[in-house]
Parts: sequence; structure tokens; C-alpha cells
Amino acid sequence: MTGTGGNLVGGRYRLTAVVGQGGMGRVWRGWDEVLGRQVAVKEVLPAPELSAEERSQLIRRTKVEAQAAARLRHAGIITVHDVVEQDGVPWIVMAYVDGPSLGALIARQGRLGWEQVAVIGAQMAQSLAHAHSVGVVHRDLKPDNVLMDGEQAVLTDFGIARILDTASTLTATHTVVGTPQFMPPEQLNGQAVGASADLWSLGATLFTAVEGHPPFTGQTLMEIITAVLVKPVPTAAHAGPLADVLAALLVREPGMRPDAAETARRLLALIAAPSPAPSPALRATPIRTVPDLPMSAAPPRPEAAPGLSAAPTESAAAPAAAPAPSSGRVTGMRRRTLILGGAGAGVLAAVGIGEALSQMGARPARRSDIHGALLAATLSSTDTEINVYAVAFSPDGKTLATGGDGSLRLWDVAAKSSIATLSGYGDTVKSVAFSPDGKTLASSLDNGVRLWDVAAKSSVAALQGHTTYVNGVAFSPDGKTLASGSEDRTVRLWDVAAKSSVATLDGHTSGVSAVAFSPDGKTLAAGCDGNVRLWDVASRRSVATLDAHTSGVSAVAFSPDGKTLAAGCGDYDVYLWDAAAKSSVATLQGTGGVYAVAFSPDGKTLVSGGDYHSVGLWDVASGSSIATLDGHTETVWSVAFSPDGKTFACGGHDGNVRLWNLV
Repeated sequence: MTGTGGNLVGGRYRLTAVVGQGGMGRVWRGWDEVLGRQVAVKEVLPAPELSAEERSQLIRRTKVEAQAAARLRHAGIITVHDVVEQDGVPWIVMAYVDGPSLGALIARQGRLGWEQVAVIGAQMAQSLAHAHSVGVVHRDLKPDNVLMDGEQAVLTDFGIARILDTASTLTATHTVVGTPQFMPPEQLNGQAVGASADLWSLGATLFTAVEGHPPFTGQTLMEIITAVLVKPVPTAAHAGPLADVLAALLVREPGMRPDAAETARRLLALIAAPSPAPSPALRATPIRTVPDLPMSAAPPRPEAAPGLSAAPTESAAAPAAAPAPSSGRVTGMRRRTLILGGAGAGVLAAVGIGEALSQMGARPARRSDIHGALLAATLSSTDTEINVYAVAFSPDGKTLATGGDGSLRLWDVAAKSSIATLSGYGDTVKSVAFSPDGKTLASSLDNGVRLWDVAAKSSVAALQGHTTYVNGVAFSPDGKTLASGSEDRTVRLWDVAAKSSVATLDGHTSGVSAVAFSPDGKTLAAGCDGNVRLWDVASRRSVATLDAHTSGVSAVAFSPDGKTLAAGCGDYDVYLWDAAAKSSVATLQGTGGVYAVAFSPDGKTLVSGGDYHSVGLWDVASGSSIATLDGHTETVWSVAFSPDGKTFACGGHDGNVRLWNLV
């Protein structure tokens, strides 16, 4: 089947109008009849000569790439809601952006001013840094794949080039998948493509925006490919101080291009400069994964230009922080906080924190009287798991549960060894929680919650009712009630003994990312979109909405005394509220998107995990940073304190769980 206006796709998405079309298929404006919202639906059209098996391969690849894109939570990246198959055709359902593409903007206005292009470029670089930090490469970045949502540049079509590449290899050889004017030389040569490819495409896109045409042109496909491969890189005549940044991005050697984080920092510096001047030389450094490094003094957080946020970059030798922003240099941009992340982000820590000790104990630790932490152990699975989304200690602190891509494991904390892998689990586990008595473990399902007998290590019930995947689970303090928050915008309350649903709390403005009970069990916090909604558990009524002024709340936690509520957000901050007064008390300013938060048992310390493959320690009373600990090599998705407060665990995109001892 090919799409027709009025068709219902996947039993819920009503197609209304075609809004874009290309060689790979078409994009529809659609209506989600289950959640009542407008969506964009991309119809991937397989080549007619594909066999049934080849179509199946294309559908499988589409699902894999869509799942990878769905992990990206960032204001500058299109949100992928769903991927469905209908009559042998894959469909990708995304958020609908009611704005023109950058390509359309250039076609309508001609070349754009370098200041506007610098702002757009910094937003794009921040989005790429976040995607690269979780191992996702775009592969087909170009002006038509940048949507302008007001003043925010939003990247779309992550992974589409890889899907098409799979399809092309089934039918032909020497097929160019992508847009040659914006493809890096290594991609045109059929070589391996990594994050650095996106940086070439970013440079070509920004060159096009500031000059009104791509850097390499030609009358035929071969002329364009030849120009990209061998002709001198042209100078952008209208780029002003942006020219040096473009030149650094359009370097044919992939390892000599700057990474996305450094590019964003340089563009931020240009935006903040008090007057037009040649930009500082952009140091080209290889994109790489940084090994465990000694911790050093944390630099001050640089000021950001309106509409953007600044953050540190990988290089210890990089130039100093950007100058303070001038007034009026970039006008018409409302303040918007964006994530700047990347696998090569800088290592930050408080002065005097010891070096992270590897499990092999190869390096001595530096110590001082400043409160910090030392890496005690790394728990690595033996299979190919690439994400640990959830960690939780048992109430006695002896067992650690971890959940990830299709797996659920139990670990002996003292022995630092695996006890069991709970079998029969195919769904992605995004959240786990022990009951207060430690006898039951709850884990999220794609559309519900599974309960496990911890002693027997066996499943006892699957609680079904949500219409899509569950992001968070939490037991009430008395263990009688379980809460689950889902991407279907609802929270369900379950009677644990009866293993049945007792209430559905709806009215959330987006998918529910996290849930937490207050210590007295009277209040439930649910994180969604840019706020936290508080519910009275007894009456099942919403009693307050706490606005985090952010693109997304990823995690929520109550302090042990119930007086403070914390929320980790995608704008790299942790927000603290007075739970009783329902008023803001502090904002803990971090250095990347925050996806997990947890209080120590005494309530004095907060741990956070997120971008930059780092973990933050915070003093709750003063709201100040104690340390940023480096150890993971990718984004940190989950954190949890042991009941005695001496240890905390972190799980990340690198597939490992790291245990830290407080010192």
C-alpha cells in the first residue's frame, strides 16, 4: 500500500496531506487518533524490484534506526514517536514541526547573514553533539533536513541514509545514498562513516546558508562528486568571522575536523563577541572516545548568548571561555536553553577529587579533605547490551538490579558479580524498582510492568494496560501500590497484591518520563514535557504543576524527608522545589542534559547522570557542585544510592554499571 489522504496507518495515524516528497518516499501530515495530536508520518517506499526477503530487511533496518533516533531527547532533534509496518511498507511517526526547512528559507530569502547562520549552526552543533554522545550519526545532514521551529533549528531524518543504504545494497552497486553536495569525501568513496561525517555536512550546510549555494556544484552527478573529492575548498566570501569555522569543518581528512562540541563552543564565542572580528582559529581535533582521565579543577560555566547555552568541550588546551555576550548583537532570539553534549566532552571535577580508579587499580589516587568519590568497580555484562537505562538497590543493599536493551539482571553488590539474568525478557527495560520489603522487583515493559519474585528469580505477573512503552515505575512506601508512567501520557496505579489496575491518572501534556512517591506515600510526582505534575494519591487528583521552564523533564526524586523535590532536565539543569510550598528553591546548573537524579539516604547529597558521560555530585543545602566524576564513556542514563549511603551506582549507554564509593 502507498499512502492516500484519509488512510489510517498502524490503526491510529490518519493521513491528512502530503507535506514533502523525495526519492526515498514522502512525508505526510497526520493525526494521532489515540492521543489526539498532529504528527508527521514518513512513508519509506521500497524499490519495486525488492523481493519479499529484501523488503523484510528494509523494515527491520527501519525499526532499528527509528529506535536509535527515538533515544534522542533534545530540543534541537525531531522526536520519533513510533515506527509501524503496514502492507510491507515501513512508516516512521514523528513530532510535527509547523515551520519551513532551512533549505526553503534559503530558497526564499537567498543567503542569510552570518550572525543568523552562526546561531543556527550553534544549535545544530549542539544537537549533533548530543546525538554523537549516544552513538547516533545522522549521515544525511543538509538544509532540507533542518526544520525551523520559530527560532529553533530542529534536525530531522536521523538514520534515514542508513536505511536507504541498506535498501540500495540489495538492488545495486555503486549507488550514492544521500545528497552529494553535502556528503563528505569518505562517504562518497564508500569508506566507513563516523561522527566526523556530520561535521563536514554541517560545514557544507552553513556554507550554503551564508553564501546561498553549496560549496561544491556541478552540472552532473559526477561533476559534483569530483568537485567534493578533488577540487580546492572554496572560501565563503560572505561568511565574515564565520569563515574560519567553515574552513575547519570542510577538511577532507575526517580525523582533522573538530567535533560537534568544540564547533558549538566556537560558534557561541562568535555570537557573544562584542564586535565583528576574525574568529579565533578553530583547532581541528580528532573525534574520539576519551579514556578515564585524571580529574581537574572545574572551570566556570561560560555565559551563553540569547537563545543558546554554552558548555565546556573536550580539549584541555582549547581557548578560554567565550567573552560575555554583547547587547543587541543577535536580535529577535528568545532565550532557549539547549544541550551541548558529546562523547569527547571535558572532564570536570572539584579540586582535590581523586583520580577515577579503574577496576584494575593501575593508578594512584590523589586525595584531599574535599568530599568526593572513588570508582570502586565496573560491572560489565558479557553480551552485547548497549544501554543500561535503570539501576536500583535492594532495601538491604546486597543486590543491585539493572535493566537495559532487552535485559534484566541481578548483581551481588559485595562480590561485584552477576547473580542472575532474568529470562524471557525481550522488551527494553527503562525502569526498575524493588518493593520496600525487597521481595518483589518491578520492571517496565513496552506496554506495562512485569513483577518478579526476587528470591525465586521468576516472573509472577505482567501488568498490562498502557498503550505504549513505560518509562518509569515506583513502589509506594508501604509497598501496596505501584505507579507506572508511560509515553501514552498516563500514570497508572496498580494494586500489588491483586495485580490489577486501580486508577489511571491522565491529563499530562506529553509522555510521562518518570514517577516518584513522596516518603509519606501521599503524593506522586510525574515528570513530563517541561514540568512536574503532583498528584494526591488518595483522591487521584492533580494538586499542582511545577514548571521547569525546560524542553523536557527526564527524572524526578523526593528527598528522604519529603521536603524537597528534584527534577533532572534536558536543558542541563537540576531543579529543586519546596514540596510543601510547591515553590522553586534552587537550580543546580550542570554541563549536559540530566537524565537521572537520586538523593543520598541522609538527604544531604544529590547525584545526577546525563550527557558528557559524567556523574554530578551536589550539596543539597547550598545548591553547589561538589564534583563531576568521569568514568563512563557514553551518556549516563540511571543513578541510585545504596541504602547505607556509602555507594552509588550509575548505568550508561556504554553498557556498563559503575559503583562509586563516597569518601
